[in-house]
Amino acid sequence: MKKTLAVLMAALLVAACFATVGSAADMTVAFIENYDSNVVLLPGAGTFDALTDGVTTPEELDWLKMTDAQKKQVVAFQNNNCILNEAEGKNPIPASRLGLVVDLGETKTLESLSVWFYKCYIVMIGLGVENTLSISASTDGTNFTPVMDYDFESDPAVKDGATNSISEVQEEVIEFDAPVTARYLELTMDYEESDPSWVVDSNDPSKGTKPIWEFIAMTEIIANEATGGGDTSEPADDTSSEPADDTSSEAPATSSEAPAASSAPTSSTPPTGDAGFAAIAVVAVVALAGAALIVRKRS
Repeated sequence: MKKTLAVLMAALLVAACFATVGSAADMTVAFIENYDSNVVLLPGAGTFDALTDGVTTPEELDWLKMTDAQKKQVVAFQNNNCILNEAEGKNPIPASRLGLVVDLGETKTLESLSVWFYKCYIVMIGLGVENTLSISASTDGTNFTPVMDYDFESDPAVKDGATNSISEVQEEVIEFDAPVTARYLELTMDYEESDPSWVVDSNDPSKGTKPIWEFIAMTEIIANEATGGGDTSEPADDTSSEPADDTSSEAPATSSEAPAASSAPTSSTPPTGDAGFAAIAVVAVVALAGAALIVRKRS
């Protein structure tokens, strides 16, 4: 009897181990197909996988000081239609629109959605003072039903006459009015106004201005299941302290240039579920060793 119980316990622990890992790995994020060709992923920054890896806040928040690995924790969506230049016929209005589709891996009932936005105004990664994130849901990935328009605010691009020096992660928790049953979520939002005084090139004003943000960036998206369901993934502990709220005296690199692209080494941050996997695996090994010992003693 002791031998049988030990073997069963080990088997259950191993099964639980694999179940824990699978729950976080099922969720994926991608662009909505054929949505807005002006929006692309910034080369050298993170790929879509970074939005489900459990890391909400990079250790370094200033983009210009980040290592290549830290930049990989930020997914930056570049807006290639942010320049106003009447002489060249460039007009960023109507604004480009970011469109993402989240695949939960299976149909779930959700009560909220958590999104972490990354901001570093000095390199044109930011949000408007007022923003709207539109959310739609689907069970088949084809027919989507509007869920809600979520309005939220951010800091102005310019503060006290100078470029706002913000480098931070802003968490937004979108509480649904009623539980939403879906496998797929569509998230869409406009690129909002930055500041009309920001020029493309300070040495050549004829190149125009950038009155619309060039980048929207995120670090994590988590779909929170209704009571009793749990999250589809769990964020790792934040690795940074609260950023200082001071004001830079410099304008953004008059930014005709995107944030510097990195050579993209692999991040050292383990994927969500690795720690739990390791802990449960150790317990399972111990249980198996115990079972083997019992068998030897019985024989």
